[in-house]
Parts: sequence; C-alpha cells; structure tokens
Amino acid sequence: MKKFLLIFFILFGFWANAQTQNISSIQFLGLKKIDSSYLQKLIKTRINQPLDSLRLQEDILTLIREPAISNASFQVAESKNDYSLTFSIEENQTLIPTLSAWKTLEDNVAYHVSITHFNLFGKGYIGGVFYRQNNFPGFGIIFEKNNF
Repeated sequence: MKKFLLIFFILFGFWANAQTQNISSIQFLGLKKIDSSYLQKLIKTRINQPLDSLRLQEDILTLIREPAISNASFQVAESKNDYSLTFSIEENQTLIPTLSAWKTLEDNVAYHVSITHFNLFGKGYIGGVFYRQNNFPGFGIIFEKNNF
C-alpha cells in the first residue's frame, strides 16, 4: 500500500504542475544610461522560467536599491502560451558634485571638493575624484563596484 501511495503521489506531482506558462521575454523601459544587460544580470527572473511573484518583488527591491535607479515597477502581459515581462525604470541623476567646508582647530578654513558618478559606463560602477585641503592638500580617485 505504501508503494502504491508513493507512486500515486509522484505521478500526481508530475501531472499537477502548477506553472505551465513560462516567461518568453523581459524588457526594460525608460533606460537612458544604464545598460540593459547589466540589469538582466542583477535580477533573478530569467527567460524560460515560470513566473514567480515573490521573485519579481525581490527583483524590484534589487533594482530600487541600485544607486542609479530611483524607482522601478513591472507589468506582466499574458498571452496564450507564455508571459511577457516589462520593467519600467526611472533613473537618477548620477553625476553628483560635493562641496564641504569647515574650520580646523588652528582656525584655518578646510574644504573638500568632489564629483562622483554613480553609473559609470552604464554598468553601476561608482567613480569619482576629490580634492581636500585640511592643513595639508590631498587628492584621490574613487572607483567602486557595489554588486561585485
């Protein structure tokens, strides 16, 4: 009897597959500087996989947490045999200048001037340069990859 139930549940499991329609295409709308292949690597939803609403919510959070994106949403279009997924992206202004000034302990004026780009090469790199005068002059280069 146990073998019969086991075989029944295995066969029923194959027959009662919940997702038969897969995602046929993924598109990104509203892109200006961001490369769509970079966003495709960030999200977990893939073509020819079943549509999963929890995974889509995780993908939206991942996209919104990207410094170059201010807002993201998705739309699903259902056809006869598959789904078409479209992400709507709103990009941030990614070139940010900074100026800071303060007074040192010796009553001198110190300052920091920088410019940072949060979407360098359209791939989510952060790059920038700065100059700082605080008793001694100094400068530097910033290069980061957040999702490395």
